[in-house]
Amino acid sequence: MNTKTWALGSLVATIATAVLVAGAITSAKASSPAPRTVSAATKMPKGKVKITNPTQRVVGWSGSVRVTPLVKKGSGVKVVSKRITVYRSGKLRQANRRAVSLRPGTYRLVVKVKSKTRGRTSTTRRSLRLVVRQNACATSPDVRALKVDAAYSPSVRGTTLAQAQRLMRSPGVLERVDVSQVLQHSARLSQLYAGDPNVMAQANAELAPLRRLATKGVRSIQEREFAACGVATRYVGVFAEGELVQLKRL
Repeated sequence: MNTKTWALGSLVATIATAVLVAGAITSAKASSPAPRTVSAATKMPKGKVKITNPTQRVVGWSGSVRVTPLVKKGSGVKVVSKRITVYRSGKLRQANRRAVSLRPGTYRLVVKVKSKTRGRTSTTRRSLRLVVRQNACATSPDVRALKVDAAYSPSVRGTTLAQAQRLMRSPGVLERVDVSQVLQHSARLSQLYAGDPNVMAQANAELAPLRRLATKGVRSIQEREFAACGVATRYVGVFAEGELVQLKRL
C-alpha cells in the first residue's frame, strides 16, 4: 500500500475561498451531542431536603455538560429555588445560576436550595466536587492504525470514515469539497496569479491529487479535522467516497 500522503495546502484553500463565493463549497461543523441535564428523585424522610453529589461526567472534544442542582426532598417540602455557584482553581467562574455548562476540568460547586415546609422557609447549602472528564483521546497507535490509500487504488482499501472516527474518538470537524467545481473555478487562480509562474506551478502541484481523483470518478471529498493526545495535536483526514486518501498532522 502506498502510504505517501498529499495535502491540499494553502493555495487550494485560496481556490476554495473563491469557490465559496460562488457557492461551490459548503462547510458544517459535526454536531455535538445534545447537553444532558442531571436529575434525581428518590424518596426522602418527611420534611427533609438533601443536596446530592453529581457523578463524574464525560464530554467529547469540543463539548460541554449541563449541570443543575440535584435535590432530593421528602413529602411536605416545596422547593422554592435552586442555585449553583462554580469555582475552578479557587476562582469564581459562575454565580447563582439555575444551571451551568461546564467544559472538561475539576470544579467546586456550591449549591444553595431554598425550601418551604409547613410555611417555614429554610436554606440548605452544600459544597461539592465535580470532575468533568474529556473523552479518551486518540493515541499514537490509534493514528498509526489509520490506513491511507493515497492513490485511491481499487486494490487498496483505506480506512473508512466510520473506522477513522472510532480510532480518533471523535466525529471530526467537517468540510465538504466539490472536486469538479473546485477544478472548474481554479481558472480564477490563474487569473489572479497569471504573472507569477512559481505560484501557478505550486498551485498545479497542489491540484494534481484532485485532478487524479476526478479522473477516477470522485465527485466530492470530505475533510475531517481530528484531535489527538497531546497539546494542540490535530490531524486532517481527507476522505474520497468514504475512504481515507490523505492524513496530515497540523
